[in-house]
Amino acid sequence: MYGLSRLSEDTAGYDVISKASACEVLKTAWNSGIRLVDTAPGYGNGVADELIKDIRTEGLAFKVCSKIGLDIQRNEFKSSLQDIYSDVDKIAEIHDGYISRVLIHSPPSELIRDQSSCIKIISYIRRVLGEDVTVGIALRSPNDLADCKWGKKERDFVYQGNFSWLDTRIRKIALDADLRIIARSIYGSGILALLYDAIHCREPRINFNHADIRYSWHIQGILEKASSEVTEFRQECIKNKRASLDELVASLILGENIISGAILGPTTVAELRSTLQAFVSC
Repeated sequence: MYGLSRLSEDTAGYDVISKASACEVLKTAWNSGIRLVDTAPGYGNGVADELIKDIRTEGLAFKVCSKIGLDIQRNEFKSSLQDIYSDVDKIAEIHDGYISRVLIHSPPSELIRDQSSCIKIISYIRRVLGEDVTVGIALRSPNDLADCKWGKKERDFVYQGNFSWLDTRIRKIALDADLRIIARSIYGSGILALLYDAIHCREPRINFNHADIRYSWHIQGILEKASSEVTEFRQECIKNKRASLDELVASLILGENIISGAILGPTTVAELRSTLQAFVSC
């Protein structure tokens, strides 16, 4: 459950959902047929992993797509291979038997270009977690995809990257290299909801407090910029006046040949149901 997702309300960082609410979202996801949860050892300082582990005792045997290498609290990638290997060991301890995918989490461009080191990490993942585990890279920047096209030659290799109405930069690189992407931040970390409200003449809230990660973002500039993505989104809103934000997001994701899957990131049961309904109806 990606903290900001489509949420446009003011928050304290990513602390936007209680344990009880998170459990209800997971139960609804399970009952809706979802079996894979995106997580990482550092999400919520480990709380996310413990939550997934605990809820398995209720029969919700979610498998995980986990990630390694990024110190999320510091937003720094770990510099030594041994520290990265420690993340793999931690995942094995918490999710043994329930691991579907493990991705190198937002590595710096230098590491992505260092194919030899990446292969060492991948080899360690499979040695510890099993040869059938899918591996890949969760990209920090869409432009990094151009430097890791070597992954196409690897077995069961996937890419995860930002893709939304606000950011389609990864499209051209993926098309040129014939690559498929798992889309994340499909609601633009809540900014799409603000833009949707502005287009529909509803006053968007853009004054986030200091504790909100979006406080330092130039939100007004994002809402006003005349980029091709924002222009296209405005035109789509005008053309389909009655379309909900969820339907507009689903239509973009489902209409892209480069997208092989998407992280939904709901923070409430209602949000999850609305998003799923939009994907089904589109």
